[in-house]
Amino acid sequence: MTTPSRANPDDISDFLERMNTRRTRYSRGYLKRDRLSFVGHPTAKCLRYKAPPGFGKSVQVAQCAQAALERNEDCIYLDFSSFRPKDLSEADLIANSIVAALSSEGFSETPTTSSVNILALRLLTDHERPVTICLDGVTDAATTQRFLRAIALETPETVRLALSEGLPDAMASLSALSDVVTIGPDDLGFTLDETGSVLSLDADQARRIFDLTGGWPLLCALAGKSNTPGVGIAHLPEVQAYFENDVLAQVPQPLRDCLMKASWLEEINEDVCNYVFKTDAAGLKRGSRATAGSTKQNPKRIV
Repeated sequence: MTTPSRANPDDISDFLERMNTRRTRYSRGYLKRDRLSFVGHPTAKCLRYKAPPGFGKSVQVAQCAQAALERNEDCIYLDFSSFRPKDLSEADLIANSIVAALSSEGFSETPTTSSVNILALRLLTDHERPVTICLDGVTDAATTQRFLRAIALETPETVRLALSEGLPDAMASLSALSDVVTIGPDDLGFTLDETGSVLSLDADQARRIFDLTGGWPLLCALAGKSNTPGVGIAHLPEVQAYFENDVLAQVPQPLRDCLMKASWLEEINEDVCNYVFKTDAAGLKRGSRATAGSTKQNPKRIV
């Protein structure tokens, strides 16, 4: 599909205004965790947040944007889950937003896609103030990665990126660069102290929720706000609805079928692996330390 290289300036301006409101809402009232930001990674060119839904990636990207503004930097913040100008790809929207935010002059003629990208790179390179580009929910792996790699490799250290992935490994090639820091679920998960701070519970309750959720931020919040504390976290209607409507809905159907079959298993051995993965050779896949048929393992449950 051919897309226009540059949206109507009014459309871009409206979109950026909505992004400002969204950034403020995401930043307000959430726990500030410097270890996950440029404060904790001062030499990073790019922070890449990679984790399943519910780990607070959107909050961290918005907080990076808010912190940049508080440092008196220029900032471009985009959340791709929102409604965006018609027919603009992610890469086009990023380039056009950079031009709209940093340029005081317009094009004298209708630009091509490449000329907008080149102008955006030039503006980033020549800009006197530091610039932080914060992108939430990146999904367009091909064109967006190419443009973001150009930003990472061709702009000065005063230009930094903070981004989260809307699809797994959408930014995989970007992570290979030496000054890109990937922040995964082990980092994004709450510590015990953070769990207690967020939920304002006594130490025993906070410990119980932390142990049952593994520090998964959204599950901690759902469990802490539940009016049925005696019910197991996995059986809370809010948690069940979250997995059905937010997590499973994003999983392709073949993998969803496999996960549902695997969830019925009490023990994992060669026979059940054959059943779930529709094979008759699970024993050949076993590790060198033990045979699948002689060693039974309890599956690690999320909740």
